[in-house]
Amino acid sequence: NLERLLAAYDLFRQRCPERVRLLVETGGKKPPRTVRKARDRAAYRADIVFLPALSPEERRKVVSSARALVEVSLSSAFPQTVLDAWLAEVPVVSTDNHILQGAGTLVPAEDSRAMAEGLVSLVTTPFLASGLVENGKRRREDFSWEQVAERTAAVLRGVLA
Repeated sequence: NLERLLAAYDLFRQRCPERVRLLVETGGKKPPRTVRKARDRAAYRADIVFLPALSPEERRKVVSSARALVEVSLSSAFPQTVLDAWLAEVPVVSTDNHILQGAGTLVPAEDSRAMAEGLVSLVTTPFLASGLVENGKRRREDFSWEQVAERTAAVLRGVLA
């Protein structure tokens, strides 16, 4: 889905003249060839950066300095990056409403134009971005140690019953 994200970034930059860089986390690995080719074709390729492996502290700094975090994974696993963004009070664009529940801009995973529109809205409408940050603060409470422990205990009680 990174190819779609890179296409969305080009569309976003066409609509938003402000120089906003796209930092792509690759876990320190070389991105797949299809992703590198998509970057090479991008009109704003100079502003697309594949990040090296980051320490947890470096990662926190990068996330906290972001204008928005875009999570377009097609995986069903909970994206830690979204929780990191909520903790850093950064607005989120994601493809998973089960995760967001109102705490981010929801976009279809297959639609680069919708991704671009979501980013344009966040960058050009501070009111929207701040509202999503507030929703993210509330949503992150669902993932406190107390909440997770309570839900885990309820599951275990159900299994043991």
